[in-house]
Amino acid sequence: MSFKKNKLILYIHQFIILMIIFSILFAIYFLFNNNGNLLNYLYEPIFISNNHHYQLYLVHTIGYIILLTIFATSYLGIPFTCLLITYRILAIIYSLAKIGTIQLNLYLIFVIIIPQIILELLITYVTSFYSIRFSLQTFLLNFVFQENYRFKELINYFLNDYIMSILLVFISIVIKIYLI
Repeated sequence: MSFKKNKLILYIHQFIILMIIFSILFAIYFLFNNNGNLLNYLYEPIFISNNHHYQLYLVHTIGYIILLTIFATSYLGIPFTCLLITYRILAIIYSLAKIGTIQLNLYLIFVIIIPQIILELLITYVTSFYSIRFSLQTFLLNFVFQENYRFKELINYFLNDYIMSILLVFISIVIKIYLI
């Protein structure tokens, strides 16, 4: 790859990491300044709860992946991707706040909760990276280079995104089903 592509990919990684950090700070601020009623209606705990809603988790996660894929094909995909990153981080922080109400032992923390946090952040990171990268490529091809899409590259980006994200969702749901 050329130096410009490597630099662009590095900037995308930095942007996503900054978005995740600022989303975490916003989520913590929102959690402490809200009475919690709105959060109870918006989010279901992701990691662990008294009754496990695997179908709801799959609907939320697959819906998140599909929305990011749709936003990746538009010119304004980056702002919408930022909003979805913030939504996803809010769900993760809310789930962590709900964990505080359950008695935990060391097994639950190190075998279930920490891998779930890492997997959820990886799902957010990987899908956001592909969405932002493809949205930038769409913008550049249509407005800067004024070329037509190469259909093979389009399918390749979508397949990379789907394979990575579905693999991470599969690992996450396996941990939820078999370890909890």
